[in-house]
Amino acid sequence: MDLLGRTLARWHLSEQGYLVTFDLACQRSGTEDCPIYRIDIAGVRLAGGKAVNAVVGALRSWWHPNAYLTPSMVRTHILPGLTDSLSDEAVETFRSCLDLGMVRVDKLLFFSHASPEKSEEAEEILRQLGIETVYLERVAVQLVQQPANKAIHSDPLVMQVMGLLRGAMRGREEKEPGEPLEKPAEVEPVQSPQLQFPMFHSTVTAGEK
Repeated sequence: MDLLGRTLARWHLSEQGYLVTFDLACQRSGTEDCPIYRIDIAGVRLAGGKAVNAVVGALRSWWHPNAYLTPSMVRTHILPGLTDSLSDEAVETFRSCLDLGMVRVDKLLFFSHASPEKSEEAEEILRQLGIETVYLERVAVQLVQQPANKAIHSDPLVMQVMGLLRGAMRGREEKEPGEPLEKPAEVEPVQSPQLQFPMFHSTVTAGEK
């Protein structure tokens, strides 16, 4: 997963009060033959020292300009990789590992680009599986539009990304008046162009808190 996608996803969840971690591996205790479920990103929100909500997410920050979330993209490239990380079994194992009890656990897909025409149809396919879609490009817009009193963030990566995005916006605004912005043709990639930048890996087993 690339650093930009991770930073945007972390910021999105942390703004909602979640404590966030990446690359979480969960397995039920006492069952060595039980599968290990690997979750790209997970978060827990606390109130009064107790968990009140949690999320598990798949991060697909495919920044290729033609990688839009379409129904075809979902069926061919997204769903096959979610059968483990966001399955009901994975969520229940995650719940058991963190001793969350009956706390609500939401399932999210973080994806880079929305399709200009087919995003709603693609989102509905995922929603029928209990998965909500978060577009990283929209998170980036929210980040760069932070008011001055919230522009300073404790996470240095957020500040770097904010500076990068604001620089890109200035470059866009400085284009010659009347100069058309190129819009790439919508062609779905066969393989993910995403680069891997593992930050850290966590393994959690139920009973090991």
